[in-house]
Formats: sequence, structure tokens, C-alpha cells
Amino acid sequence: VGQDLTVWAGTAGGMMYYDNGEWKDGGLPEPIVGIVAVPYTVFIWAATPNSIYKQYNGGAWEKIADVQGIAVISFRSDSEIWVGSQEGLGLVSNNLYELKAPMPSRINDVESSEFYTWVATDDGIFALDDAFASKYHLTVAEGLPSNEVRALEISCTGEWVWTCSLSAGTPKGYAWFDVDSMPNPVITVDTELPYNDITAIHEYSSGSLTTASLVSTKIGVAVW
Repeated sequence: VGQDLTVWAGTAGGMMYYDNGEWKDGGLPEPIVGIVAVPYTVFIWAATPNSIYKQYNGGAWEKIADVQGIAVISFRSDSEIWVGSQEGLGLVSNNLYELKAPMPSRINDVESSEFYTWVATDDGIFALDDAFASKYHLTVAEGLPSNEVRALEISCTGEWVWTCSLSAGTPKGYAWFDVDSMPNPVITVDTELPYNDITAIHEYSSGSLTTASLVSTKIGVAVW
């Protein structure tokens, strides 16, 4: 959802947007693998399997970079997005793309916290340091319900002191831990959702300090 409340959808047939009760052509005819609406701005990022595009305030799409085998894009800051591809983890910053870290398996999602960049892959979660070196690797051996991690979400609560947790969605359940507990995280697993095959996680705020997670599964959405 963009700043103007336009609902965007990436499909195998291209970009679409919802307007006046109907879906309309969004101007990118290629299959879409990811969309990022930059909060509080009129920028929209989109990724096709081999290219990254940006749109400003409803104008024409501008190609920013060609990257082979893009699987996911993720928000980092107002002028930066993460790019997970067959090359590894890359970053678009000020409209320039740079590969930051080759990864050993498919990248499914990326999140940032104060000290680490968290990368969800088909082989667990990698925590990268400021130099993008792999600092920690979390798998079922550390308590994850599955090595295939499809989604990540950072959630922070508090007033003067913030406490941040990382949630992970897998085919075998939902897990979370305090990011400040590294290098010895205590991973909690919840397998009581209506369906444990999780495909996405999104932070939700009601306007108070309390936040929740919208957890998408293959049969519906749950609030955790």
C-alpha cells in the first residue's frame, strides 16, 4: 500500500493497482517478484526476476539495475532496499546497486536491526555484521522449527528503552527471539496457529505502543 493508499499487486502477468473498484495495469508487464512501498513517501520499488525498478509519485517506472535471479526485495531506509538474488545479498543505495554478501542458499527475506542484518534462507537465518560478514547462523540445531525460513519481521516495543524481537516464519511454525540475546538466543516456537505453513509476516500497530504480527499461511491470515 502506497502513501496515497493505492493498493499495488505484483502478479505473474505484471504490476497491477486497485482503483475505483477495479484492478488496472500498473505499467510493468514482466512477472513481479517483489514490491516495496517506502513509508511516508511517494516512492514505490518493484523487482522482476532480473531487474529493479522505481516509481516516483505515480510517474513512469525507472530501471535502476539489472540483477540476475531476484527472489526478494526488502525495505532498509528511505533511499535503500535489500535485494536477495542468485548472486547473494545486494543493496540499492541512492539508485546504485552493489553486491554485499554471497549467500550459500536462496534468500527469502531480509531485516535490519541495530547491530545485524538478518537474512532468511533455505538453510536457516544468517546474522551479518556491519562488514556483511556472517557472524551467526541459526538453524534447527539452535531451536528453529525448520531450516527453511520464508519470512522475517523485526518488532520493537517500549518508551525509553526499546526491546526488539525477530520473528521467523517457516513451513513448520512460527518462532521468535530477542535480538539482544545474541550470541545465545532463546528461540520460542509457536505451532498453535490454525496452519503452521507460514508464507509471510507483517508488523501491525493499532496506534499504541503495542504491536502485533499478521501471519500469512497457506489457508489464511492470523494475528499473533
